[in-house]
Amino acid sequence: MSDLGTRIRSHYEEVVQRVDPMVRPERRSVRRPLRPVAVLVLAIALVLAAIGILPLALQTSGRDPVAPVTTRLPTPTTSLVPVPSTAVVDPEAGPVEVTVVLSDGTEIGRIVDGDSVGIPTAYASVVSRAWHHVASGSGVVPTSPAWADPALSGSVLTLALDPNVEAVVDDVLARWSGSPEAGIAAVVVDNETGLVLAARSTGSGFDVGRRFPVASLAQVFTTIAALEAGFDVDSLWDASSPQEFVVDEGVWTVIDPGGDAEDRVVTLGDGLVLAHNTVAAGVAVEIGPEPIHDVARRLGVDPFTDGSTVPPSIAVGAGEIDLFQAATMFATIARGGIRTDATVIALLVDENGAVLYETPEPSEAVVDPAVIAAVRAPLAAVTERGTGTRARLAEPQIGKTATGQDFAVTWYVGSTDRYTAAVVVARSDGRPLVDLTFGGQAFARVYGGTLPAPIWADIMMAMGEHVDPP
Repeated sequence: MSDLGTRIRSHYEEVVQRVDPMVRPERRSVRRPLRPVAVLVLAIALVLAAIGILPLALQTSGRDPVAPVTTRLPTPTTSLVPVPSTAVVDPEAGPVEVTVVLSDGTEIGRIVDGDSVGIPTAYASVVSRAWHHVASGSGVVPTSPAWADPALSGSVLTLALDPNVEAVVDDVLARWSGSPEAGIAAVVVDNETGLVLAARSTGSGFDVGRRFPVASLAQVFTTIAALEAGFDVDSLWDASSPQEFVVDEGVWTVIDPGGDAEDRVVTLGDGLVLAHNTVAAGVAVEIGPEPIHDVARRLGVDPFTDGSTVPPSIAVGAGEIDLFQAATMFATIARGGIRTDATVIALLVDENGAVLYETPEPSEAVVDPAVIAAVRAPLAAVTERGTGTRARLAEPQIGKTATGQDFAVTWYVGSTDRYTAAVVVARSDGRPLVDLTFGGQAFARVYGGTLPAPIWADIMMAMGEHVDPP
């Protein structure tokens, strides 16, 4: 085949993949030489497409042109391309100023040439997250004084935050506050939209944007990976502790936080309910860490973002995530496997009211609904007979506790049919959560089931009393 024919063939296969990803070019006979006439026709088509005539010809012939593949986030109606950090703002154009408001229209400050002006500390992390999202090309902008798109000047950025929900969360966190060297943070998400209704923290040293060790939240996506690999929730696994596993890195010793136990066998589902690290580790050794990482990313969780090789210990909580990612994972499970990203932006409009960006309705299925249905049963049992009984409500729910190594962090993340909330407790310096007081109670050690779980339950019950319509 000539060089021209090769290039045309390559372009053809790329077009096929873009237009219909389900068609695999390798199934076509790529070895059969293109006939000279076909080569000529394709070459002419490429030239016409390059100069813009081919789309016009398709339209005037009565046929609709091939629609582009739809992206998950809508393209803003203005160019939101970050200016390089070396760019210089035109002083004659004046500052690029964006007003930031809450969902009820309350103004909380401005962003001027990429810098926050007058934004209260309680909102700093959320505004920074929203601004970075705009700037990243998916809808919003980076925190840099060099960033300046005149099209944004005079625009209004509406956060999803609901003052009523924020008041509920603030009240609950205030009641549970205690030792000043430790803090509590919580994020509440609407399951239908993924909109973050509240993102609040109290105590010392960290905000809602901080990343924390995944801990045994990892058992959620590890169990889903096992189900996708062909195991079922009733499959039997060795839960003895400690256990030694032979991996590429050498001998991997895994210990359950519940203590030593020999000849203990449980189902895959009970491994999740009772938070057995040894079961999760066994899954990682059986199927490898990459399928587990793949499931995590599909659910909106990525403990490893630096491109490093993913270790088997991803199954037992290696790596870090933030509250928004944890909430995304559970909101997605609550939606039956439809990816539901925890999103802080509700709307961005220009000075004339034209919509530049609006959070799209979640619609992308990332996990088979049958797999989600299977994992929901043990997640529901967590509050019935597992590690999260102090989070139990009178309504259907799913949830998971997590306690980090050496008690450095504790989590409870869960969902009702309508809301998802993620709660985390940690010290600002990462030291163990031992000998602390919260809500007037003394804790020799803080576990996910002893503090974050009841905080989560209090938030959900208060939401029903003060936020949900009667």
